[in-house]
Amino acid sequence: MSIKKLLLPGVLGLALMTSGITNAKSMDEANPKNQHYHKQFKKVSPEQLQQIKQIMQSHKPELKTLAKKAHALHNQLRSLYDLGNPAWTDIKPLVENINTTKGQIFLLREKVKFEVFQKTGIKLQQRRRMMKHKKTNK
Repeated sequence: MSIKKLLLPGVLGLALMTSGITNAKSMDEANPKNQHYHKQFKKVSPEQLQQIKQIMQSHKPELKTLAKKAHALHNQLRSLYDLGNPAWTDIKPLVENINTTKGQIFLLREKVKFEVFQKTGIKLQQRRRMMKHKKTNK
């Protein structure tokens, strides 16, 4: 009787630990992030996929610099609000710079889509991302 009392919690604990591991593996296999990528390029030949990668890589440095610039401008705007009572004359130029930078990013993305369509005949889908909102402790 005492052996059953000792073995039962150990076996149950082991079963619970291994079930979590098998669930984690199955979640990795069904990653929806990768499914979107594969769904978009399902009927693309390897040569076309290579052309798409080449086009995207050629525009990546410019896109990165614009994204960093937009991020820095947003941080500047956020810091103005954090300092206290900002004046509109301080905020307006930053907002205009942010809008022009976002416009440049949009134009560059559309240029990449156009180049891909022109060379391969494939229309790239719009990238959809969920926004992660930061919680503020106030």
